[in-house]
Amino acid sequence: MGIFKAIFGESKEDKTDRLRTEFAEHLKSTLSVPFETENNEDGLLICIQEDLMLSVTFAPYDDDEESAWRVVIVCPLVFLPTKNLLPFYRKVLDTNGEIDGGYMATEDNCVKLITTLPVDFLTEEAMTFHLAEFVSSAFGAREALAEEFGVQRWEPEE
Repeated sequence: MGIFKAIFGESKEDKTDRLRTEFAEHLKSTLSVPFETENNEDGLLICIQEDLMLSVTFAPYDDDEESAWRVVIVCPLVFLPTKNLLPFYRKVLDTNGEIDGGYMATEDNCVKLITTLPVDFLTEEAMTFHLAEFVSSAFGAREALAEEFGVQRWEPEE
């Protein structure tokens, strides 16, 4: 370990890389469904059962690298409908009240499930529980919206 690293701690890039690796290893030991991981410039992509994608990024809450860190998990669910948009948005809002530890938002004509967790105080048990709830909520919300409104499910590009 270099003198600057010993004095000032990990760089932002080193901490991001370490958290990505630890998160991927944690997933391997806890998820009971098939999945694949891939690193990209924005973070870690996790494809679960070939049709549910989680984008995982790590960053400090502030630009200050000494501040607390967070993990942001985003899961695209479905595309917006072309008809019945108001009832669709109502359903999204109503469903938001039923989701623990996450929320749905729209971006680029897509409904996404999003959660933000503090990294510095997150135990492995809490991460396991939260991840299982998040994935379950994602599958449930996606299927409910697709069934009720006939919207297209988001799928990873080949």
